[in-house]
Amino acid sequence: MGHPPRGKDRDTLPPMRLLKIFCFLAACSGCVWGQTEQPGIFHEPATGLTMRFPVELVVCDAKKAIDEGHVAVFGSMQNEAKEHELATRCMKPILLAELPKASPQGDQTSSEDVATLLLFEFIASKECKAGFKYKDDEKVAGGIAQTAIQLPGATPLSQPLWFDFGKQKLHAAFAAFGLHNTSPDQPHALIAMAAMRYHGHILGWMMSASQLNTFNDLTKTSIELDDGKVYQLVPFNLDDHLRLPINIVK
Repeated sequence: MGHPPRGKDRDTLPPMRLLKIFCFLAACSGCVWGQTEQPGIFHEPATGLTMRFPVELVVCDAKKAIDEGHVAVFGSMQNEAKEHELATRCMKPILLAELPKASPQGDQTSSEDVATLLLFEFIASKECKAGFKYKDDEKVAGGIAQTAIQLPGATPLSQPLWFDFGKQKLHAAFAAFGLHNTSPDQPHALIAMAAMRYHGHILGWMMSASQLNTFNDLTKTSIELDDGKVYQLVPFNLDDHLRLPINIVK
């Protein structure tokens, strides 16, 4: 395990604003329900990667949710159409899943318990990497993970980390939002961003939850690679003080 160099310039990274939308989804997005063939299992055909996630999550229409998130964060699509078009060329949503929102009858998951999982691909074209300080795909993956700690209002929970997943490195970063909010109307969220190069693709994960236990369960989402092994995206839990295990932070 180690710490990757800083791989991006947040003031010029074109997809940065779309990443803000991804994080906004954690607290505010609606969901048009879809489904996978088996609850909690998704196969990504372009790379052959299989992902297993909590069965309580329900698959959503990712493109629709992100477009609506863009409007909610930045206003009219017409106002930001060119930038949104560029960002959507660079960030391809693959799977979006959320905990169901509470119904008026209260027969679903409490609305206070919010969780979002997003799997996306970063398109490693010259255009899309233009805002990164380093153009090497491995360092770009590290830069994508670091967006979690560079978003406005984010409180970093650790230095950026990376883990060995077979022959690949999974880059990860953790942040909290709203730590000092005292009003129940103000959102709180824990967010983990992860990214990895795999079979010529740069895959990214955004995992967010409003409750610590839910977050720790969500980050145990696992991926099966072509070495036949299964890897948890985050192989540890945050403790009650939102700290990483002492043996992780060196």
